[in-house]
Amino acid sequence: MSLRNLLNADFARLVRSRLFWISLAASAALGMSIELDFKDDPVSLILISVLLLIYVFGVFPPLFCAIFAGKDLSDGLAKNRIAVGAKRHNIYISLTAVCSAALYLNYAVFELTGMLCIAITEKMAPIPTMPNYLLSMACVVFICFSLTAILMLPVAALRRKTAAVAICIMIMPVLLVCEMSMFFKLSKPEFETHIYEYSCDGSEQKELIPLEKVLEMYPDAEVKKTEDWIDVTVTYPNEEYIGGARRAIYGFAEKFLPFGQIIKLPRADDPADAKLLKNVLSLAARSACTAAFFTAVGVLLFKRKNIN
Repeated sequence: MSLRNLLNADFARLVRSRLFWISLAASAALGMSIELDFKDDPVSLILISVLLLIYVFGVFPPLFCAIFAGKDLSDGLAKNRIAVGAKRHNIYISLTAVCSAALYLNYAVFELTGMLCIAITEKMAPIPTMPNYLLSMACVVFICFSLTAILMLPVAALRRKTAAVAICIMIMPVLLVCEMSMFFKLSKPEFETHIYEYSCDGSEQKELIPLEKVLEMYPDAEVKKTEDWIDVTVTYPNEEYIGGARRAIYGFAEKFLPFGQIIKLPRADDPADAKLLKNVLSLAARSACTAAFFTAVGVLLFKRKNIN
């Protein structure tokens, strides 16, 4: 049984999956709500965007991977496929590809529904932004594959489908919190700048620290004097900045894990130039490397799994 036959069988089962069609309907409803009802409300827009992130990249992927793939890898269907000549690595790769396609289709339905609603309400996005949307959609293909490859690991290693579902659901918030924490820590500058303001005649006191004390603490401070005010600009090391090996590890993980890649997707206001295309290709390459690595790990785990 070849990989092509397995893909055909798995995609046919995907089309018959109720969970898949329910998820597409939910994605479409979410796309319509964010574009029609909350377009001019920033707070609601942020809320719906968070819900989208939680649903499309938080709730649906672990549930679908564990239930859809778990039916093959944990409920005995894989044993039947192996009995008719299918290779274990082909079974695993086929299921990973189908789950990735399901996740991507959910994201695509959300995006296309939203754009259709914009067109209907005559709020069509400017033409120069369309290449960015297309580039984003292309990148999400690889991001979905990398995220699915990570979520398939518990399914490949565990025999019980319920345990795989529980672990997959726990992986998502942990992964999201860790990646967001790394992103914000890496965004901290190495040095911070503060401007102390003092009135020349001493009639107004804005700072608690006297001018003489500030100049003593920061002898290299930049002093600008106007007719009424003295501005002292000081630069000092940021205590929250991380450096050395820890920064290198954080930077590597933030670049190659899925949520860090989502943050770097092209935005509508980014100029569509050669630099943007280079960044997109780099993002796609990193996502593909992540997907390939975790898929290889999953294949090894599944080959060692006792399915008898």
